[in-house]
Amino acid sequence: MRTTIWALGLACAWAAACGGNSEFDTPAPGGAGESSGGSGATSGSGGIALDALPDAYAKAYCDVVARCFGAYYGIVTAYEDCETITAERLRQSGLDALSAAVDAGTVDYHADKVQACLDATEAKACSDLTERGSDACEAAITGTRAAGESCELDEECVGSLICDVKDACPGTCVERYSAGLPCGSDDQCADGLVCSQVNAHCVKPAESGEACGGGVEAQCDAGLLCQGDDKSKMMPGQCVTVDSVTLGNEGDACDPSSIALCATGLSCVLTAVSPALGWQCQKPGDAGATCGLGLPEDCPVGQYCPVTTADVVAMTLTAKCTPLPAAGEACAARPFDSLEDCVPYARCDTDGKCVNLRNLGESCDTDDVCYTDRCVGGACEPVGACD
Repeated sequence: MRTTIWALGLACAWAAACGGNSEFDTPAPGGAGESSGGSGATSGSGGIALDALPDAYAKAYCDVVARCFGAYYGIVTAYEDCETITAERLRQSGLDALSAAVDAGTVDYHADKVQACLDATEAKACSDLTERGSDACEAAITGTRAAGESCELDEECVGSLICDVKDACPGTCVERYSAGLPCGSDDQCADGLVCSQVNAHCVKPAESGEACGGGVEAQCDAGLLCQGDDKSKMMPGQCVTVDSVTLGNEGDACDPSSIALCATGLSCVLTAVSPALGWQCQKPGDAGATCGLGLPEDCPVGQYCPVTTADVVAMTLTAKCTPLPAAGEACAARPFDSLEDCVPYARCDTDGKCVNLRNLGESCDTDDVCYTDRCVGGACEPVGACD
């Protein structure tokens, strides 16, 4: 069973932080009802029912992310609850198709073996996050279709095979793609490869010390952070280990473009622009208080400091904490990609307006606004199943 970790697009938005996906590939659990009985439904008794899997897996996944990324975890989650958004993405990522496949007997769901998979997920080493499988997880959800046989979703294929539906539906069970082949997500690529965020082809991720991100370079390998990249300026960053990031105390110097950040609860705030940019670790202000441009926000949850690029050029470094734009309002004008444009659980669309995250079948104009991170033909669609 291949497995996709959805967050950090999440906001892995998450991808910038963890640099890859892992454990429940195109998980799409939910909606199957009973955990035993029925054609191909489960084996054994007890265990975790299919419709309970999203919440159970989200907890295991988010525990790993929090452990692996420490203080950086709060930055990449962007005020959104990791477990809440991960579970919802899993529910919407093809749950109807998976439930139907279980009922049809093309997928066997073993409720009594799921806990072992979750335990293995939670125990993963941070450097192993891009490894797709584990023996425990392979045993929890098993497909029945061999290489070359027809399929409609990955879980129907045996072992590490995936369902290739690029050219037709039903598709065909095939080996995961090698370097240089087009892809739609990390879990479609062979172990050791990721789906490039630049050109949607399987590539080797960037290693520690190598260039990353910026809209031109591959994302970092698992357990690494891409420091200093700026997609708006096509400026790559550099992959660094989490352990190399220093976390300053209140009053200490910091720099969000380097490996000097601030401890949990503090913001790295821009305090000077001449003769060079100067940053300092500060406690975020209260609602409506004076604030500066910082990472994370120099304001309470749900508010932001409306300092723009033009303000920085004019050396106007402070503003007042202001509520983040809600759905229907113009997105915040931000000088850095890493800062949020809208309230939690909303995204900025191509018209520059905030929209709430969209459910399956709802209208969209970009992948970012869909829970599934997939917008096709103007509507949010599941990932990994036939269109």
